[in-house]
Amino acid sequence: MPTDPPLTPLHHDLLRAAARRSDHRLTPPDRVLGGARKRLGEKLIAIGVAERVVGGEPIWDRSPSGGDSGLRLTDVGLSLAGVQADEASEQEVGERGAAPVSAPAEPRSSTKIARVLALLRQPDGADLQALTGATGWLPHTVRAALTGLRGKGHVIEARKRESDGRSVYRILPAAEPTCEPTQPASAASN
Repeated sequence: MPTDPPLTPLHHDLLRAAARRSDHRLTPPDRVLGGARKRLGEKLIAIGVAERVVGGEPIWDRSPSGGDSGLRLTDVGLSLAGVQADEASEQEVGERGAAPVSAPAEPRSSTKIARVLALLRQPDGADLQALTGATGWLPHTVRAALTGLRGKGHVIEARKRESDGRSVYRILPAAEPTCEPTQPASAASN
């Protein structure tokens, strides 16, 4: 029974992004340059998830002789990206390079961030004092954790409590998951 090739999270991201394109071309990551990009492309070809194609956009390798080439997903690459080859041609291609929106992953229940999430899910939310008390973190660490949660796809509302003017944070129900950051209460009131 064949096993899936060993893929890193970067490989999976590249495969999913290419599967959303109508031409199934891989877009080289901006943070991988030069020889590292060349080795990454060679590895994807070696494990059978991509094939080299000459010309067209996006360009993966630039040759001094002018033979620019790119990479395109193979059927194996499409299946690892979670798309069947016949379905892929029917898919609508969204914004170039946009990551698919999905529900944020849940942390282990014994972690401090799980405590923060539990407090934020309460109907009234939690203020900074409650969050620092539950975690033992300093206020700037709690704010950084809230930013991290927003980055992972949680929609966090910040508003001022009328009784004492403190900021209260809560997670909004996930009717439509989004990765858009929410505005802090001070910016929303302007």
